[in-house]
Amino acid sequence: MAAEVAAESVSSRPTLSRRLSVFLTSIVAIISLLIIASVGIYRFTSTFMAGRNDEVVRSENRSSSPLNPDGSLALPHLIYDLKDDFRTNLADEGRLVMVKLFLAYGTTEPQYRRYFEEVVASEIGSRETEIRDMITTILSSKTATEMESYQGRIELKKELVSRINSILSNGKIEDVYYGYLVVL
Repeated sequence: MAAEVAAESVSSRPTLSRRLSVFLTSIVAIISLLIIASVGIYRFTSTFMAGRNDEVVRSENRSSSPLNPDGSLALPHLIYDLKDDFRTNLADEGRLVMVKLFLAYGTTEPQYRRYFEEVVASEIGSRETEIRDMITTILSSKTATEMESYQGRIELKKELVSRINSILSNGKIEDVYYGYLVVL
């Protein structure tokens, strides 16, 4: 009887090859998850971080087509990229806004372009911290209803242009473009 119990306990234990098989399957599953996560992170960063650089983003409109030869949108103004987006609480308790903004200034006309690139873009860059603070203050004074409506977004653009121009001394911005505006 003791021999039967010993035989049963030996046969109920997983064999070395079975344990090795489970171990290898686990390793393959972990490596697969790491690869999937790496691809996801790469796609996220390449999609949402593209175009964030330290230079002023410029575009030029030389034809009647709304697109540049490379397929990007042609704009009649030079564009200053306020590199990072804005994330702040709204006046409504518990509501947030995330906004990516671009400042349109000057002209792409060749005879004036250099001035705007050197003088106006330089001033915007040197006052970017002040401009960012002003924008955050304005955004946090808005309600979710204002931010979600078309008219509210148009009014926000007008207010941003007016307030930013009030602190610039070497030029003015013409418009503010939304990269995105999300109310949470």
